[in-house]
Amino acid sequence: MDADLIGNSGASDLLQKLAIEQSAKAGHRYYHMGETGNSSSLSQFKEKFGAVPHDYAEYRIERLPLTAVDKLARNAVKRLIGFKDGS
Repeated sequence: MDADLIGNSGASDLLQKLAIEQSAKAGHRYYHMGETGNSSSLSQFKEKFGAVPHDYAEYRIERLPLTAVDKLARNAVKRLIGFKDGS
């Protein structure tokens, strides 16, 4: 999505509203808005539509420790550039 083109148009809000309405019309009781991870801004966006967080266990089975290596690399780069996580 190009933020410069969309700006504060409310397009994302409208798309979510329409998708939720369509889901309700189809008789669905729940609408999955996707995983949020540790993003507080994404969580706040979803809460505007009545979303509530649900904790769940996440398992990864890898032959090679790709997730662990990725996490180490990301943390190293963050330290290098002085990035501070919001949490």
